[in-house]
Amino acid sequence: MYQRVTLLGRIGNITAGDKATRISVATSESWKKDDEWQTKTSWHNCICFGISKTYFDAKEFAVGDMVLVEGKLDYYKKEETYYTSIIINSIKRVSKNAKIDDSTTVPNPDDDMAKSADTNNTTQPETVEDDDLPF
Repeated sequence: MYQRVTLLGRIGNITAGDKATRISVATSESWKKDDEWQTKTSWHNCICFGISKTYFDAKEFAVGDMVLVEGKLDYYKKEETYYTSIIINSIKRVSKNAKIDDSTTVPNPDDDMAKSADTNNTTQPETVEDDDLPF
């Protein structure tokens, strides 16, 4: 079995920890209800093992940058609360015209897809107008 999560959103925060860098990513969706636009923003906790905050700073990832995050879901319990996070396999900055600017791939030995993925062979997404994006 295999699970995969793909997010297209904006960076909210980058925090360095002892063993990992945590990144919060905001995604939004909009719809029209009764001739009025409604918007819902969801925040996602993403964890990147093996890459320090210094690396993200050097690559100039910043709050507000649009990124494409790929990874897998992770569930854990701390005290009496359950949490869901996304373990990042790759994160790419996306410019306004939806071209991939920069890529950081995080190898995960438990992930069969990461073992077989060729990081030099990334496909470019179609160009999307800013007005078509939900945020």
